[in-house]
Amino acid sequence: QAMEGLRLTEFSLRGGSEMEIKGRMVSPELLPGYIRRLNGEKAFQGRSFAVLTMKGREEAAAAASGDRGEPAYIEFSLASREPDALATERRP
Repeated sequence: QAMEGLRLTEFSLRGGSEMEIKGRMVSPELLPGYIRRLNGEKAFQGRSFAVLTMKGREEAAAAASGDRGEPAYIEFSLASREPDALATERRP
């Protein structure tokens, strides 16, 4: 699903049921519409997200890189489970 002002930077599946989507958007108001569009896709039906994290570009980028006139954005991550829970399951 393509959406003006929102782009994906990472998509991962673990074990066929655990998933995480990461991306950037110019406005947080775009995310609910994007999720609704994903829910309409056959591959996403019956799946749900348990965790949403968002942070502004200032927090996400290394502070040392400075502002180079880049447009402001918000990084987001949608995950089906807490990252710590996934890491715990992978430990022997």
